[in-house]
Amino acid sequence: MQRNSFFCCLGLKMKHLKVILLLFLLSGAAQTVSACDVINGSDIKFIHISRYKYHVKFILYHQCVCKLGIMPKFTISCDQYSFSFAPPRTSIRDITPVCSNGQPPCSNGGYSGTRYGIEEHIFEDTIDFESSPYNAILNGNCCEVKFRVAQPWGLVGTTTATTTYGGEAMLNLCTSGTKGNNTPTLSTIPMSFMCCNQPFTFNNGVFDAKDSDSLTFELDEPLSSSFGPVTWNAPLNKDIPLTPYCPPNPGTVNCRALPNAKPPRGFYFDKETGDMVLTPTKCDESGPVAIRVTE
Repeated sequence: MQRNSFFCCLGLKMKHLKVILLLFLLSGAAQTVSACDVINGSDIKFIHISRYKYHVKFILYHQCVCKLGIMPKFTISCDQYSFSFAPPRTSIRDITPVCSNGQPPCSNGGYSGTRYGIEEHIFEDTIDFESSPYNAILNGNCCEVKFRVAQPWGLVGTTTATTTYGGEAMLNLCTSGTKGNNTPTLSTIPMSFMCCNQPFTFNNGVFDAKDSDSLTFELDEPLSSSFGPVTWNAPLNKDIPLTPYCPPNPGTVNCRALPNAKPPRGFYFDKETGDMVLTPTKCDESGPVAIRVTE
């Protein structure tokens, strides 16, 4: 999610939950696809229904040049308890921005399309932790439940970090109790396009619609399909995931961030608003970005 495009990651850590959204940051020309069934990221949501019952939705972002033939692995886990499950896919839609007279690049549910096309696949189900088999988690007094999705062929084309993809949302059943908790909301689709050597600003517009909590932001480690942090290619890291404009030394990444410079210098991130500002300069570079939001 190359026609000079941006796909970012967003991790949300609330008082009682953790949500990982991963998209892909690309600032260069098209690259060769080396594997199919590619997931560029996910937005995992859960909505409290009653007592210990939740509606869970996995929103996956997929490069439609590849058919999503091998489904990602979905699990619900809490310490020693782990359950695989298969939430039904309820919708597929092309979310690639196009000009007013352009045609969407994806078609037939990912069977064709271009390297630039991105589809949104939604899988959803209802989970009752008072019913078998998930009641084993409650009966075992296990608190931190993780809704997870893993795809070992995600993030094809990364040059700054390892390429497998994992996303998770954490619900603390003990602190939430029967009153429940809900994930926050993204006000826009978490995908944008950026141009190499051009100033770029990004914000997901996150707000907590149901619980009305205030939010703060920080950069965090993206997750691999084993749910550990990705491995970065030095000198890049979670705080500087792409090579920004840092005059007068091309290739330098850790210069002082000046978001209001013309063009912006360094890699700037605002912990109060979640704004990300940079001028990407390495046009063949791509890599993941993760943002943690705390309530």
